[in-house]
Amino acid sequence: REVYNSVIDTAPRDIVGILEREQVAKEDVDRFLFHQGSKFIVDSLRKRMKLRQDQVPVAMEHGNTVSSTIPALLADALDSDAGRMIMSGFGVGFSAASMFLRR
Repeated sequence: REVYNSVIDTAPRDIVGILEREQVAKEDVDRFLFHQGSKFIVDSLRKRMKLRQDQVPVAMEHGNTVSSTIPALLADALDSDAGRMIMSGFGVGFSAASMFLRR
């Protein structure tokens, strides 16, 4: 539960900071690439941040892909027309990092 509480607080705060710094509205971000340790957390982040489902890809076919989640999602996003992306990783060690990518 502590991991969930940490993620659901930290990731949105980091992402809002990025959006403000980059002067980009969340509606203008094509993809939000979240670490996918659990679909529950990804869905909770999407709902909390009021993001569209098409902005938050879910790739849980193989379960928790640990540190390869974001690179796998990024590879798929780069094969699409996504131009603005925010990546956010978080984990059991209560570590978290987010970044903005524009191409």
